[in-house]
Amino acid sequence: MKIGIDCREFTGNLTGISRVLFNFFKYVAENDIKHEFLLFGNNKTYFDYDFLKSGKFKIFRLKGNMFFLWDQVKQRRALERNSVDLFYSPYYKMPFYTKIPSIISLFDLTYFVVEPYSKRMFYNAYLKFYISRSVSKAKKIITCSEYSKRDIVNILGVDQRKIEVVYLGVSEKFVPAAEAGITALKNKYSIDRKYVLYTGNKSEHKNLRRLVKAFGLAQETLKNEYCLVLAGVDQSPTGSDISVKAIGHVHDNELPALYSGARLLVIPSLYEGFGLPALEAMACACPVISSDTSCMPEIFGGAPLYFNPFSALDIKNRILEVLGNANLAQEMKQRGIERASGFRVEHMAKRFLEVFEAAATAKG
Repeated sequence: MKIGIDCREFTGNLTGISRVLFNFFKYVAENDIKHEFLLFGNNKTYFDYDFLKSGKFKIFRLKGNMFFLWDQVKQRRALERNSVDLFYSPYYKMPFYTKIPSIISLFDLTYFVVEPYSKRMFYNAYLKFYISRSVSKAKKIITCSEYSKRDIVNILGVDQRKIEVVYLGVSEKFVPAAEAGITALKNKYSIDRKYVLYTGNKSEHKNLRRLVKAFGLAQETLKNEYCLVLAGVDQSPTGSDISVKAIGHVHDNELPALYSGARLLVIPSLYEGFGLPALEAMACACPVISSDTSCMPEIFGGAPLYFNPFSALDIKNRILEVLGNANLAQEMKQRGIERASGFRVEHMAKRFLEVFEAAATAKG
């Protein structure tokens, strides 16, 4: 079977959708998968990985970045010209006017449920129209948690039988790093003390400002023994505060050492569809504390301690609780390793393939 995949989100910065595609493609390259994969990208897509050079993949770069024209004309023509049997889009964008069976992913509905995004009336009306067209056209919708599935049903009115939940997988490279690797990473990023870690961006729903405020409150007890390291963020929301260190983009291969060296990872998000970085940190024996909202309790289970993400005081108290109790931190490390072991790339990839194969052969 020829499977066409929209790869515009497949970039050198392996976060979100890009990481899901990377893990899936790598699994396909390393295992006996009979299908042929046609990968469609644009001038921003990063295809320079050795495992993509196997005969299982064909790469196409389609010119242009205007997404509606790219979706509805250029990609559709390329799919039909290459006799694709099934098309997969890892987000809501897809060609509407094609007879090729199609699958989309909706990993979360952040823009509809979290302020200030949910207040953007005109943009959200357009977005909902576009997503609704894709949802009605797609044979199946893949999402990554039961929580996100409920949102899709309740907000978009989708029949739940059309939705497949596929839990994402943690790459096998996420294991506790050697001390030498941790030291080298700390030297590279000039981290000169013990640190609490945040990984993500500055989007409003990530709740970064409240985390920084909470860490500032904790400093009354910590006395600058710790700093808060912000990975994926170029500048601290507080400016020149020496206790908060923004280190920008961290290469994917450095993440195991970054997680392993942290005394604690904090997930302060108001909303997530899955929360893969927390599981990656757990696999590296890093204790995690997390917001108690959206999918987090479903995915993280009993491994972390939870807090109210709307309360800086509650976040502060959880930070101090873990940093001040070595026995608790050790217990959380063990719980985290056990929890992360249940989310494997192999399981994720096999479920994706099952959904692809079923959709390609389904009638109607």
